[in-house]
Amino acid sequence: MPVDTKIRAALRRKNLDLPPKPRVLSIEAEDYVDWTGDEALRIWVVIDEDTTDAELQNGNAIIQLKRTIHDSLLNKGVKLYPYIFLTKPSEQVATDEEE
Repeated sequence: MPVDTKIRAALRRKNLDLPPKPRVLSIEAEDYVDWTGDEALRIWVVIDEDTTDAELQNGNAIIQLKRTIHDSLLNKGVKLYPYIFLTKPSEQVATDEEE
């Protein structure tokens, strides 16, 4: 299932009740095939560059963030499993340059 408008709508920040920390700058989705060969989604949550390690180690906030994204996808009828990764803009640039 290619990333479509239903998935994009489910991932709009203004529609999500995200925790205040870590501050989310954007959420991006791409098609993904997991190790079993099943179709899935790879979700990149781009967080503020100034996010501290303590904020990233706040398990409750990270669980809430991931649960909110997953629930929003389910509410829009998206049944693909979302593999959710957090990244900072500087990490994302480094990854883009390596490809």
